[in-house]
Amino acid sequence: MILEGKNISKSFDGKIVLDDISFTLNTGKIYGLVGRNGAGKTTLLKILARVLDSDKGETTIDMRDYVAEPSLAKSIAYLPDRFDFFSYVSALKAMEYYETIYPNFDRAYVLHEAEKLKLDLKKNIKAQSKGNKTLIGLLMVLATKADFLLVDETLDGLDVLNKEAIIKYLLDASQDGRCVLISTHQLQELQGIADEVFYLGLDGKIQGVDKSKDASFQKVQVVVKEKLPKDILDQAILKNHLGRVYTILLPGKEEEVVRELAREEIVQFDILPLQIEDRFYFERGREKDNERL
Repeated sequence: MILEGKNISKSFDGKIVLDDISFTLNTGKIYGLVGRNGAGKTTLLKILARVLDSDKGETTIDMRDYVAEPSLAKSIAYLPDRFDFFSYVSALKAMEYYETIYPNFDRAYVLHEAEKLKLDLKKNIKAQSKGNKTLIGLLMVLATKADFLLVDETLDGLDVLNKEAIIKYLLDASQDGRCVLISTHQLQELQGIADEVFYLGLDGKIQGVDKSKDASFQKVQVVVKEKLPKDILDQAILKNHLGRVYTILLPGKEEEVVRELAREEIVQFDILPLQIEDRFYFERGREKDNERL
């Protein structure tokens, strides 16, 4: 199955949060969604989960508009960053709500996995620790049997053992042919499990992290004869400098950067693969440049 977002836009009080973004999600894959605080990651997940309406654009599953077809709601399950939907009831009671929305909800699965994890499902969700609350929420979402799982910052603020458990559940879900879209600041863990990663910028635009040739900037290691030319250094974000070797983030497409660096002062240069954290460094560097203007 394929979930597509087409030309989605959303503003709050005149501030553009999502600006005409489009993307495709396929079942059987894990997708990461990263970006600075306030970039709109949660807003996007809520739009996909039908918690919020977009200002424009459409979302489809296998080319069917699931906003217009409520029966498709069972194909999507959403886990917010704080599982507080049912704070004043037990997990056992909360399952009844899921069963009314998801006809294939697997109560036995939740009970079985909760026993393995030593989770007390009789206790009110509000009284659970953050880690246990997150695990209970994840089990609920997995038990829906939904094809698309939207998970918001689930790994953040958890201990190592809980992170390991959650990552295993997400990997198992993708191996079962389901799609996982996870928003997180845990870049190291995400790099290890995601098939693809999207970066949502503060400008409201979205971009695939691994498509370095199509990126708006490149990471380059440069060896110079004496020092990096000032016009290049002025437009670059400096990541590392050791002697005559510079590692920089330079704006432009790959072919543009190659032309820019083809000069006598530069002995050699290599275009390096972009990593998730490079997006953060580049956007922060652009912000500092704007502050100086």
